[in-house]
Amino acid sequence: VEVGSDSSGEVILFNGKLPEKMEISANTLALKIVPGKSDAIILGGSNRDKMNCYIKDDCLYLEEKNHKPIQTGGEIVLTVPESMDWKKIEIDAQAAYVALQDFSAEEMEFSAGAGSIEASGMQTKKLILSAEAGAITVTDSEAAELEADAEAGVLRFSGSITDMVDADAELGNIVLNLSQSEDDFDYEIDSDLGNVEFDGVSMENFVICNKASGKMKLDSSMGNIEIYFEQD
Repeated sequence: VEVGSDSSGEVILFNGKLPEKMEISANTLALKIVPGKSDAIILGGSNRDKMNCYIKDDCLYLEEKNHKPIQTGGEIVLTVPESMDWKKIEIDAQAAYVALQDFSAEEMEFSAGAGSIEASGMQTKKLILSAEAGAITVTDSEAAELEADAEAGVLRFSGSITDMVDADAELGNIVLNLSQSEDDFDYEIDSDLGNVEFDGVSMENFVICNKASGKMKLDSSMGNIEIYFEQD
C-alpha cells in the first residue's frame, strides 16, 4: 500500500482488490467518515498527520498516533468509495468524536469509552453498540440484530430491528425508537433495580410471548431501557 496526495488530502493507494473491513481507533480527535463518488480512499483535514491510515490483510485501518491531546484543530475526514462492499466496520471512540453516514456492512461494531459516535443511514445484519461512559447515537438505520451494552453511557437507536434485540443497561441508558409495533416481538424482561419502559409504561420482570418473529432480551440491572414503537 502506498500513500499519495492531492489537493484534498492523502490518497491511500492499494494493490489488487478493495479492503473488505474497516477498523478505526480514535483517542481525542474529531473524525468524519463519508462515502465518496470516486474510487479513491482519501484522508483529509488539517489534523490528518495525527493519524495512521493503511491497508493490511483486506482491512482498512485508521489509527490515531500517540501524541499530546490537541486543544484546537479541524476535523479529519476519511472518504471511501460508496461502491465498497464492507463485511465489517469497527469503530472505537475512546475520547474522540466520530460521525458517519450512509454505510452498509454485514456487521458493525461501535464502542465509546468516554467519546461519542453519531451514525445515520446504517444498514447491517448485526449491530453491536457498547458505551462505557460515552454516547452512541444511530438514526434512520436498519439491522437484523442489535446487541446494546450501556455500562454507564448512553445508547440511542432509531429505525428497524427485524430479528433480535439484546439490550443490557448496567448503569447506563438505552433508548430505542423502532418503526415496528410492540406485537412484532416476544420479550424476556429483567429490570432488577433498573427500569424498562414501553412507550412510557414501566414493564415488570416477565416473559411476553406474542408468537412473533422478533425477539427481545432486556436486562436493566441498575440502568434504564426505553423503547418506543411508532406503529402503536
